[in-house]
Amino acid sequence: MKNWLTVWFSLFLGLALSPAFAEPPPYGRGFDVYTTSSGIALSGNTLLLTWPAGANQAERFLVSVDVSDQAQPALRDRLALEGFPQDLAIDGNRAYVVNGRDLLVVDIADPAALRLIHSLRIDDDPMRGPQGIALTGNTAWLACRRGGIRAVDLTDPAAPRIAGALELPAFVRGIAVEGERLYAAADTLGVYSVDIATPAEPRLLHHTPAPAGCVGRIRLHDGYAYLAAGNILAATLSLADPARPQWLGATAERGVMSPFYGGYAHDLAVVEDTVAAHNGRRTLIVAADGESGLIVADMTRPDTPRFLGAVLGEGLGGAYIATGLAVAGNMVYLVDQSFGLRLVD
Repeated sequence: MKNWLTVWFSLFLGLALSPAFAEPPPYGRGFDVYTTSSGIALSGNTLLLTWPAGANQAERFLVSVDVSDQAQPALRDRLALEGFPQDLAIDGNRAYVVNGRDLLVVDIADPAALRLIHSLRIDDDPMRGPQGIALTGNTAWLACRRGGIRAVDLTDPAAPRIAGALELPAFVRGIAVEGERLYAAADTLGVYSVDIATPAEPRLLHHTPAPAGCVGRIRLHDGYAYLAAGNILAATLSLADPARPQWLGATAERGVMSPFYGGYAHDLAVVEDTVAAHNGRRTLIVAADGESGLIVADMTRPDTPRFLGAVLGEGLGGAYIATGLAVAGNMVYLVDQSFGLRLVD
């Protein structure tokens, strides 16, 4: 028995020390440090999105699509990217893309000829690199995973520079800004509130723990913060006191889930909907829910979010991997890493 154990241990040790095991693939050719989401934003009749964000893909792109004819969206251009592009923001003729370790500045003045202007390395360690972005004035605020919050000065878009930072004891995945307040979505630890009146010296104000879920994306609307809370779909924070958000509630369940893998909320948008039966308006959350497709929840009562419905694929051949979305009017532009771009009424 001892001889066989020695043989098996020697074989295992030999494999573990072989080049295939000892040298991981270069960043961008293996897996990212966390579940991947997509960046997507609308600029006029041009939709910009990162495709794909997932692992084991030979190439990744920033893609521009003409959606002036919603019945026939047309691919305009795609710019090859390295790393794992997961979020983006648009300001005029420029798109800012977080790419795992870098902040990319892209000229989008001509959607048919996307052009990389500059790549700013935020951190060599992807564990401390950017995953989320929000713009305010000439500053890009970055959610930098274990690297906390970074402020990047965009006064000269061709030469952006890191202008401030705040370390946080969390994995920061998403970010939203309103006035002089920044809200950082910090995975299982909830939300951090930060004073950004002085971008060079952001200051921690408050930590709001998450009683459930793992917060990845955060959207602000009408005095509330709405969260894509991973395995519980959506949650709500009150911003009545902007410096000290209060947890109100979360969806107890999705109601519909993929028969294959379940669901995971990657992205969300807030929609105000007119409903005659409600004698007024209601607030809806539309979420890109991974293998569960497109999910809708009623957030009119923020303390008791309510699942409404879902748009699912039909059978395995139509299964979704919904990782990002943008909303314009009644149209949802959904990044589906199974097939591409879906337009949903």
